[in-house]
Amino acid sequence: MGWQSNVFNQIIIEGTNAGLFIYNGTPGVGTLIGSWSSVAGVDSFGNPYPAGINVNQGALSGVSISSSAFVAGTIMQTLISASQIQSSAITGGTISQTVITFNSSGGGLFMYTTTVTTNTYTTSQSISVPASVPTFSVLAWGGDAGGGGGSATVGGEAGGGAACAGEPAYPNNKSSYTISIGAGGQGGQTGQSGTSGAQTSFDGTGVVANPGLAGSAGVGGLGGVIGSNTIAFPGGNGGSNPGLFTSSAGGGGRAGSTGAGGNGANPTSNAAPGSGGTAGTGTGGIVGSNGVVASTNGNAGKAGGSGAGQGGSGTTYQTKVYGPTGTSSYYGNGSQRNSNGVMVQGWPDSGAYNGIPGDGVSFASFNQSQIGSDWSGWTVDNVNLSLNNQHSWYNSGCFAVVGWFTTGSVNTYNILNGGQWSPQGQATGYFGIGTSGNKSAIQGGTFGGIILGPSSSTSGGSGDLWNYGYWTGGTGNGCPLLQIKGHQGSGGNYAAGNGSNGKVIVSYASVSSSLVGALSPVAGTDANGNTYGIGYTGTVQAFTPGSSPETREVWHSIPLAGTWAVRTGGYVAMYRLSADNCIEVQGEVTHASTSGTVALSTALPAAYFPAQNQDIMAYATATASGACTLLLSTAGILTFFGLPAGTVTVSFQGRFALNGAGSN
Repeated sequence: MGWQSNVFNQIIIEGTNAGLFIYNGTPGVGTLIGSWSSVAGVDSFGNPYPAGINVNQGALSGVSISSSAFVAGTIMQTLISASQIQSSAITGGTISQTVITFNSSGGGLFMYTTTVTTNTYTTSQSISVPASVPTFSVLAWGGDAGGGGGSATVGGEAGGGAACAGEPAYPNNKSSYTISIGAGGQGGQTGQSGTSGAQTSFDGTGVVANPGLAGSAGVGGLGGVIGSNTIAFPGGNGGSNPGLFTSSAGGGGRAGSTGAGGNGANPTSNAAPGSGGTAGTGTGGIVGSNGVVASTNGNAGKAGGSGAGQGGSGTTYQTKVYGPTGTSSYYGNGSQRNSNGVMVQGWPDSGAYNGIPGDGVSFASFNQSQIGSDWSGWTVDNVNLSLNNQHSWYNSGCFAVVGWFTTGSVNTYNILNGGQWSPQGQATGYFGIGTSGNKSAIQGGTFGGIILGPSSSTSGGSGDLWNYGYWTGGTGNGCPLLQIKGHQGSGGNYAAGNGSNGKVIVSYASVSSSLVGALSPVAGTDANGNTYGIGYTGTVQAFTPGSSPETREVWHSIPLAGTWAVRTGGYVAMYRLSADNCIEVQGEVTHASTSGTVALSTALPAAYFPAQNQDIMAYATATASGACTLLLSTAGILTFFGLPAGTVTVSFQGRFALNGAGSN
C-alpha cells in the first residue's frame, strides 16, 4: 500500500542496501537516474550505485558541490562566486559567456588528442573499459539460425537472420562487463530441421540481441525480434518452400546498426533457389545465404543459413529426447551438497553461502546403456540441451557453463565459448552442445552426462557473479533434457547451411597523453610529463579565406602561367595562408630556356592579394646560374624578375606579408 500523504516532516530509511532510488520510466537496467544511499551497492535490476547522492540525469540549481563528477550535466541559473571546485571531473556540455582567469598561482588550458578505440568480440568473456571514459557505445548481434535439411523430394526452408541491439552511450560504472556470444544455429541434415541461433548479451541484460530462429516443415524461420535497447533492428525472415520445389530457400539477412535485415526469398522453380535476404544498413549487417539446387549442401558462412537441396532415398533419421537418471550438486571442495535437488553452479568451496561464489558444480547423469543402444550404428548429427533456471545472482539470468563427461571420468569440456545465457525463471530452449567427442561417446555407449561448472574454467574465474545460479534438477518436471538427432545410411544425405555466430562491438573515445596545445601564465609540466612554456605552446593554423563553414587552411597548387611546369620527381609549386597573415610559397618549376621578367602564375584568389607588392629571393638554374626575385603583386600574380640568360629551372621558398612593407 502506498503513502497516504504527500507531506512529511521526516523520512528515515535504514537497513542494509536501503536507500532512495529514482527511475526514468519503468525500473530496469539503465533507467536508474538518481539514488541516495548510505552504502554502495547494486539495485534489484542490476544497476550499480555509489554511496551518497548520485544524479545521472537532470539539473542542479543553487547548490554547493564539492569533490564531485559532472558528466554531461547542466547547471542552470546558478552563481558560482568566490568558490573552489576541487577534485572534480567535468565532462561534456557547454560553457558560454564565462570569464576564466588564470594567474601565476596556477591554472591553465591543456589540449590533448582523442583516440577512438573499437574492439570486436566473437567469444564470450569479461572486458573492462578505462575508468577515464564516462560512456561508451555497444552493438550486439545474436546468432543466426541454421537452415532446414528438406526431404528426399523437397528442398529445405531457411533460417532467420539475427537482430541488432545496442546503446550509443552506455554508462561506464563497473570495473568489468561480461559478454556472452550467441552461437549460430546448426543446419539440419536431410529430413531434419535446423536449430535456432543463441542470444547475445552484454552486461547481463544491459544489451540483449535476439537470435534468428529455425524454421520447420518447409516454413522459414523468423528473424530475431527487437528488444528494449535504444538501437534495435530485427533480422530478416528465412525463406520458405511453399511450392515444394527441389531447390531450397534463401536465409534471412542479419540486421545492421541502422536498419533491419531483409527477408530471404522462396525458390520459384526447381532450377531457381531463393536468394538470401539483404544485409541491414550500417555496421554489422550480413547478407543471408543463397539457396541451392537439388542434391546440394546448403550455403553457410553468412547470416541465416540456407536450406539444403532435395535429398535422396536410402537415409533414415531419428530424434530422441532423454531425461536424467539423477542429478547431484557438489561444493567447490568436492563434497556433495545434494542429490536430485537444485543443480547449483558457483557455490562456495564448502558449507553455507557466505556471499563469495566459488567453484561448486552439478552433474546430470543419463542412461548410458539406453543411449548407446539407441545410437549404435547411427551417425549423431546434433546434441542439444535444455535447462530451467530458478535463480541467479542479479535476478535476471546467468551463464550456464556446460560440459560433458564419459563413464567413470569427468571431462570439463566447456562449450559455447564458455557459457550459455540462461534467463532467470525461464527455460533456455534447446541449445547446441555437440562436439566430435561427445557424438562419438554417444555412438559408442560411453556418454555419461552433462556438468554445470566450474566457473574457474571461464575468463571470469571462480568469483564471477554472472556464473552463479541454480537450475531445476532431479528427474521430474523442468529437469534437464538431452535431445539427440542423427541419421542412418547415406543415400542422398545433404546438410543445410549453418548460421553465423553473434558478436559484440564496443567503441569509446579516450584522451591520450599527447599534448597538442597549452595556454598557461607560467611554464610547467603536465601530469603526463609534457613540458609547455609561458603563454600559448602549440601549433597555430589559419582558416581558408572565404570558407563557410570555416575549414582549415591547406596547401594549394599555384595556377601556373604560360609553359611553366612543376619539376618532375616529387617537386611542388604551392601556396597557403599562414596563421600570422602571410602568404607562404614553395616550389621548383621548369621552363623552356628564358630570361628577364616572366610571369609564373595567373591571379591567385582575391583573399591572397597583398596590400603592397612583395618579393622574395629565388634561385635560377641557367647558363650562368644565379639569384633572382619572385614578386607577388597586389593583383595576386607571381612574377620572376632578373632571370639569368638560359634559365630552365627556378626554385623558391618564402613568405609575403599581406599587410607588410612593399617593394618595387
